[in-house]
Amino acid sequence: MRSDEPYYPINTAADRAILYGYRMMMEPYPNVIFGGRLGSYKYLDMHQAIDAALKTFENEVTAFLAGQDIPERVVMAG
Repeated sequence: MRSDEPYYPINTAADRAILYGYRMMMEPYPNVIFGGRLGSYKYLDMHQAIDAALKTFENEVTAFLAGQDIPERVVMAG
């Protein structure tokens, strides 16, 4: 391991391939919400991580708790 290797994805072809693999592993679990830095597989500043968590709760968790299907996830292009 290099000493200057970042601990977060930097949008390289290799990182996008890893993200694709993670998304394929998520497909059998439609009622599991993957969020945060690992769920989006990108670096987020703390304010961005909090905003994403609040939006996820508002858009997905609230719907699920109300007995509705979780809205279709938007797959972000890498």
